[in-house]
Parts: sequence; C-alpha cells; structure tokens
Amino acid sequence: MSYTFRFITSVICVIILVVASSVWGQAYITVDVDLIENLQDDSNQPQYSFYPEIQLSNDFFEISEVKVTVGGSIYWGYWTDGVDNLSNCVDCITYSYSSHIVGARVMTVLEALPIPITTFAGISRHFISADYIGGSDFSGKTGNDFKDGMNAVEVGIRLQIPISQRLNIGGNYQYYIPLVKKNSPYTSRGAFGIGLTYMF
Repeated sequence: MSYTFRFITSVICVIILVVASSVWGQAYITVDVDLIENLQDDSNQPQYSFYPEIQLSNDFFEISEVKVTVGGSIYWGYWTDGVDNLSNCVDCITYSYSSHIVGARVMTVLEALPIPITTFAGISRHFISADYIGGSDFSGKTGNDFKDGMNAVEVGIRLQIPISQRLNIGGNYQYYIPLVKKNSPYTSRGAFGIGLTYMF
C-alpha cells in the first residue's frame, strides 16, 4: 500500500470523525501567518518562507476530571521560496521550490493552565513543485522543472489567549518529520507563527 493511498485514507477517516462530532463538539477555524523552513540549503538563498495556513477543527470529547479536551482538525497551507537567482554553490543546480501542504491532526487542549495549551500530532502530504533557475552539476548536466510529493508526521504546540467570547489569538510551532527513504533530499523542518481562532 503506497504512502499516498494511506495518507488519503487517513484524511478521509479524520474528515468523517470531524463531521460526525460536529453535532456535539465545538467547531472552530484558525488562520495562521507562519514562517516555514524551505528546501533551500545554500547561504545566499532564503532559508524561511512565508507560510499561511487555514485549519478547520472540532472537539471530539472532554475529560472533565483533568480539564482536557481532545479534538481533530484538517488543514491546508502554501509556501514558495521566491528564488530567482543562482546559488553560490559551484557545480550546483538551482531550483525555486513551492509546496501545498494538506494534513490532519489530533489535538489535546490542556485547559487547567492559566493560558490553555494545545498539543497536536498528525500527518501531512506535501505537494512540491521545483522550477529550474539555472546552473549545472559537475558533469555539466542541467536541470528541469519537476513535481514531487512527500508524506510527513508532525508534532506541535499552540498557545491561545482569548480576546473576545469567540476569538482567540496565539502562537504556534510545528515540526515535520518526512516519511522518506534513506538519502532523500527531504529532511525534518519546522514552522512557527501567530494565528487567530474563531469559534462558531
């Protein structure tokens, strides 16, 4: 069974759970403005990219004895590195990368603390596009535009401060761990930023 098929199956299951739980849980939407580590590794290229993300969430159940709420979410985000200059690297091919990211998360909200803390874990699919900018390798071979994909598991944390009855503001950090073969060019990376959450 391929990674892609397993990912799609998992996302469908989470969507069903979110929809089914909406009859009794709290639904909310979060819009984040983040920075994410991109795929560039040369010193003269940007290492972080602007990464907006939108997330739809719903509570599944509450453990009232310890003031913990368990929920789930689905999300979409996008980034591009904006690279249009050649790398300083000799005998290197320069690409400009961009990626759509879709995923699903299971979240735990610790409400007993002065500021509620949300921890989460999930899976995501990264749809990667690479545009050839220029350059060649040691043998003189040039590059070509291409598309690729990567699955990842992720963990993260979010702090939220209420600013009204339905609106929260907060900060977040998430860390992606690629599910790839050895010697893959894709490595673990993080994203961080701020966001607004509106509760329906």
